[in-house]
Amino acid sequence: MPLTHSDALIRETARAAFWQNYETWPNMFDGLVQLVRSSADQETYPWLGYAPKMQEMVGTKVAKPVPNYDWTIKNKKWEATVAIDYETRKYAKLGAVTAMVGNLGQKARMFSQSLLSTLVNNGVSTACYDTQFFFDTDHSDPGARYTTSQDNDTTSNISNPEIPTDLEFAAACRTMIGKLLSYLDNEGDPVGAAPGTKFICMVPPTFYPVANKVASVDSLTGPVGNDLRNAFEVRVNPFLTVPTSSHGYFQMYNPSGARKPYILQIADDVTLEDNIGMENDFMTKDVYFSAFGYFNVGYGDWRYACSHDFT
Repeated sequence: MPLTHSDALIRETARAAFWQNYETWPNMFDGLVQLVRSSADQETYPWLGYAPKMQEMVGTKVAKPVPNYDWTIKNKKWEATVAIDYETRKYAKLGAVTAMVGNLGQKARMFSQSLLSTLVNNGVSTACYDTQFFFDTDHSDPGARYTTSQDNDTTSNISNPEIPTDLEFAAACRTMIGKLLSYLDNEGDPVGAAPGTKFICMVPPTFYPVANKVASVDSLTGPVGNDLRNAFEVRVNPFLTVPTSSHGYFQMYNPSGARKPYILQIADDVTLEDNIGMENDFMTKDVYFSAFGYFNVGYGDWRYACSHDFT
C-alpha cells in the first residue's frame, strides 16, 4: 500500500516520541549492571570465578584453573503493542500519537529495570551462581581456595520497620558499607572499593526522606555528627517491595569494580516496529506500533551488593 502524507507524519511522530522517551528515562541501575551481548538463546558464565593471587615463582610458573561455575541465563522475547485507530490516523492527531507511543517508549525503557528489581526483591530467596541465595548469610564459593562463609544479608531490630529513624538508618548503612569493604574473593584476596567510591543506596519510596537525610546533612538526631554525609548516592526504586510492620528492606551497592551485582544479557535490543501498509492495515485500517526485545537478566557477583532488613 502507498504511504500517505498522513501516515508518514504518524510514523515519524511515533518514532520520535518513542525514542525520545526511551533515551531520556533515567536508569536506576546505572553502574550496577554487567551488560552482556548474547549470540545464542542462552549464555553460560564461567568467568564468575576470580584469577589466582600472585605467589613466589620457584622453578617454573604454576598455572591454576579458575573455578568454573555453571551459571546460565536464558533469553526471553518481550513485546508491548499499541493500536492507533483509523480516526486518529486519518486526521493525523499527532498529540494522541505522541502521548501513547511516547509512553510505550518510557515503559520499554523501564521494563529491564523492573526485571532487575524483581531480582532485588527475590534476592533473599533465589539462588545465584554459588548456589546460595543472592542475599545470604553464608556465601562460600564451591571448590575455592578460600572457603570461609561471608554475609551480604544484614538485619537489625527496630521499633517501626516501616519508618526507621535517621540513627537507625545510618547504623544499617555503616554495617552494609563495612561489609562491602571487607569481602574477599575465592582466593582470599580483598575485593574492596576503589578510592573515592560513592556507594549506591537503593530504597523504596517510603525510605527516601530518611535515606536522603543521612546522605546529605551534617548532623543527625542528638545532635550526632554524620560521618555518612556524601558517602552514598540515594536512588529511589518504586519497584522495590514496600516496607511493612514486620520488614523493611533496602540495599547498598559498591559500583566501583569491573564486576557487577546484576547481569543484563541482550540478544536483540529494544526495537520499534509498525504495520503501516501491511495486510492487517488493509483489513482493519488500524495500525500498530510494537516494542520488541530479546533479552533477560540474572544475578552477577554478590560481593558488590548488600541488603538490610529492618525487623
